[in-house]
Amino acid sequence: MRKRTDDSPAVPDSTVLDVRALTLDPTNRRQRTDRGRQMIVASLRETGAARSIVIDERGEVLAGNGVAEAAPDAGIERVRIIDTVGDELIALRRRGLTPEQKRAVALYDNRTSELAVWDVEQLRDDKEHGLDLQPFWTDAEQAMLLGAPGVDADWNGMPSFEQQDLLAWRSLKVNFANQADYDRFAALVEQPLTERTRSIWFPAAAVDHVARDREFVGDEPDEGVTNYPPDAHDAHDDHDAQ
Repeated sequence: MRKRTDDSPAVPDSTVLDVRALTLDPTNRRQRTDRGRQMIVASLRETGAARSIVIDERGEVLAGNGVAEAAPDAGIERVRIIDTVGDELIALRRRGLTPEQKRAVALYDNRTSELAVWDVEQLRDDKEHGLDLQPFWTDAEQAMLLGAPGVDADWNGMPSFEQQDLLAWRSLKVNFANQADYDRFAALVEQPLTERTRSIWFPAAAVDHVARDREFVGDEPDEGVTNYPPDAHDAHDDHDAQ
């Protein structure tokens, strides 16, 4: 790939060039891992070029740096330039792909995008020079990605996480006059109820994540029963149905 200079000539319109004539973005915020780059090369060899890249008028790659860089290693040396002003989509029509190749195209496209990391130093420099990162990351996400007072450095660069809401929509306390009624209720909800049962979900649901500061009560988990969180414990004497 060539290096861009301020006096770099404009790329000719609607033509075919050597892909090495393009210039990779020197401030690309997304960096490929070795595994990611190898997978891009593998995808190009196995299924051929299956997506477009974006360049500016001087041939600098704005989107698709990983593909442009990997293409020569996969034996793809030409790039076709198509001019557009952005008011229409450019679709690459590939004919003759087998069902397996079509599936591989989709999986490669999605998986290779995951095998990359943010260039945190470049993003910090962008922010220091006035680039607004808010459209792309919330303040909380920026704090986790770039680091901020009160955020452990070990968490910097970690992906954002959104906690699933595990609160019940509504809770209802159910009282039973005798054991027979209790057994009938168990049959009605189709859930095993024992002397240690303190709460249930209806329909039966597995609680995969439980907040540390939230108390759940219920049976000790029995084999084959997924209605209770793994750290559930006894807390009340009444039988509650949630």
